Amino acid sequence: MFYLFSLLQAEISMKRTVVVYLLTVAAWTTLVTRVNSAKILLVPKNCNSHVMFFSRLGIGLARLGHVITVLAPSNARVPDFVSSDNVQANFTYVKYPVDGAQPYFNSPEMAENYGDGDV
Repeated sequence: MFYLFSLLQAEISMKRTVVVYLLTVAAWTTLVTRVNSAKILLVPKNCNSHVMFFSRLGIGLARLGHVITVLAPSNARVPDFVSSDNVQANFTYVKYPVDGAQPYFNSPEMAENYGDGDV
């Protein structure tokens, strides 16, 4: 009987040691793990398609932990997914002032000058 009791105590002691060891390893790897994130500034060309692409890229990178700022022209259309509520906290969309109500690459002048293929 005494032998079984001492084996049971040894097993409980060993389980505690293993649990303490595993918790120590888990805490150590959590504290020592490197975090690779960056602060990234994205500046798209004054064209709606570029603003859309860079905004999507920025949101994707923000989901991965990067701090993203998209600096877009004021006459570019703000994408719907940027103004929605599910945008990451580390994503910022900032407008800078430009002349004109419409981006040049989306304007009728651009279509008239380069629409016929005679570039």
